[in-house]
Amino acid sequence: MLKFTHQSFDGGIIAITAVMGEQIYVVVGSKRAMVIDTGMGIGSLKTYLDQLLDLPYFVVNTHGHPDHGGGNGEFDEVYLHPEDFELYASMVSVEFRRFDLERILKVSAPVYDEAMIPFMDALLPLADGMSFDLGDRIITTIHIPGHTRGSVAFYDEKTKSLFSGDTITKTDTWLFQPHCESLTRYGESIKKLLNTHPEIRALYPGHLPTPISMETTRSKLECVRRVLSNEEIGIWAETFAGEGLRVEVDGVGIIYDPNHLH
Repeated sequence: MLKFTHQSFDGGIIAITAVMGEQIYVVVGSKRAMVIDTGMGIGSLKTYLDQLLDLPYFVVNTHGHPDHGGGNGEFDEVYLHPEDFELYASMVSVEFRRFDLERILKVSAPVYDEAMIPFMDALLPLADGMSFDLGDRIITTIHIPGHTRGSVAFYDEKTKSLFSGDTITKTDTWLFQPHCESLTRYGESIKKLLNTHPEIRALYPGHLPTPISMETTRSKLECVRRVLSNEEIGIWAETFAGEGLRVEVDGVGIIYDPNHLH
C-alpha cells in the first residue's frame, strides 16, 4: 500500500511518485544529487532514495505545503524559502497532515500514523538566484510567489529543465487560499519565468502528468490576463481546501480569489 515508484528521464532526472501521487524529483550530478520535495511524509522516502542513489544528496522544497515538505523529517539538509517558514510550521505538522489525509482520502488518519514521518523544523533558507553545484551541473533557485508567498522553481542549466512545484502544473493552480499571493503577483512570476529562461525545454511539476511543455506556462498566463482584463470571470469551483473562481485555457486552469486580484 505504501509504495514509492519512479521513472528515469534523460539527463540524470528521476521522477518519484509518492503514496498520494505527489511528484518528487532527483537531479543527479557527478558529485551529489538534489532531491526536490519530499511528499506528504507517508512511508520512508529516505529508504527508497538510499536504494536508488550512491551519491550524497540534500533536499529542497518548492514551497511549504504538506504534500511537498511532509517527508523532510528524515533528512538533515533541507532548504525552503523563508517566506514559507510560517506556513510550513502550521501545515506540515503531524496534526495538520492527519487532518489533510482525512479530508482528502476520506479515511481515518490513524491508518497512516505508523508510517507518518515526524515534523522537522530545522530548515535552511533559500533565496532568489541561489545556486547549487552538483558537480557537472548548476541548479538555480527562482522565487516565484503566487501559489504561496515563498514558492520557488529550480532551473537546471544542463538540461534546460524547470522544476516548477505547484506554480505551473497541468492541474489547476490554487490561488484562492489566504496564504496565496494576489493574481497579479502570480502573473508577474510567470512572466519572470518566461523572460528569464525562454530556452526552457521541459517542466517537471509537483503533480502528474510529468513532464509538461512550456505551453502550459503560457496558458496559465493567459488565464491571468483574461481575468485582469475583465474578459472572463470564470465559474465557482470547490476543492477539499476551499473554493474560488476557475478559469481555463487550453485545458489548463487556475482557481483564484476574486477579492485578491491585486
